[in-house]
Amino acid sequence: CSSDLSDSYEDVEVDTWKTEWSNVGSYDQIDLSGNMVKKYTDLGYAGIETVQTQINASEMTHINMDVWTSNATEFKIKLVDFGATGGYSGQGGDGQGDDTEHEVTTTPAQGEWVTLSIPLSDFTGLTAKSNIAQLIISGAPYQELDIYIDNVYFSKE
Repeated sequence: CSSDLSDSYEDVEVDTWKTEWSNVGSYDQIDLSGNMVKKYTDLGYAGIETVQTQINASEMTHINMDVWTSNATEFKIKLVDFGATGGYSGQGGDGQGDDTEHEVTTTPAQGEWVTLSIPLSDFTGLTAKSNIAQLIISGAPYQELDIYIDNVYFSKE
């Protein structure tokens, strides 16, 4: 398993859980009964980056995430692979723009913790999975979405 945030799995280095280009009212890491979770309020979109230590999910089959929301009518997850150059839009190498990405939309239940386990094959535009450097979350209602996330990880099932 490759883990981004979990008290149950070995974590990988995350550069930021809210990039400076994110559109979110507030972001906090909070303690819920001894479990540290990420809380986003008034979410438009938030960039989560692993640029310094990119995730090689080429042998993985799923991305998993526990979410709790009081008001989401949809929740989107976009994965961005920076390609062999390791830089955004190919800027780390030949400038040919070898990045790939794809976004998947889910409809989580409201008012309860749910585990999203999304096959990486659903991310059809993500043609490479060796240099995942961004995970972008968004949803509806836009800029009003409140969501908690925990246990973000890639797995072989």
